[in-house]
Amino acid sequence: MLAIVIATLWWTVGFSFLLYLAALQGIPAHLYEAAELDGANAWHRTAHITLPMLRNITGLVIALQILASLQVFDQAVVMQDFLPGPEGSTRTFVQYTLEQGFTSYRVGYASAISIIFFVLIAAVALARMWLLRNREEGGR
Repeated sequence: MLAIVIATLWWTVGFSFLLYLAALQGIPAHLYEAAELDGANAWHRTAHITLPMLRNITGLVIALQILASLQVFDQAVVMQDFLPGPEGSTRTFVQYTLEQGFTSYRVGYASAISIIFFVLIAAVALARMWLLRNREEGGR
């Protein structure tokens, strides 16, 4: 399972870095200049300017990574040659659903799993939207 985690991190971290890079480049330089004139050191500039300005992108990255981790299928299938590891240790949620529907021919059960999976993904997406809306309305 560790190899699957490492492979997944390898191809997902780059996109997160690009999102953070774009967000960092979007922070106005005059904020740092004003803080420096006010006597703020590097730590204070990071804590009071950079991190608060990255709050929205951090929420987006967390939500995207949660959604992506729920949908991991390719890595486990390619690394295990369509078979779960010992005692099913590398079986992912999506792989289990596929096995139930097309290998065990339990189509109804696989459909129920898929609906629960959809509700779980929708809950994560709605929670992210709700948090973003509350943050914008609250002014924090």
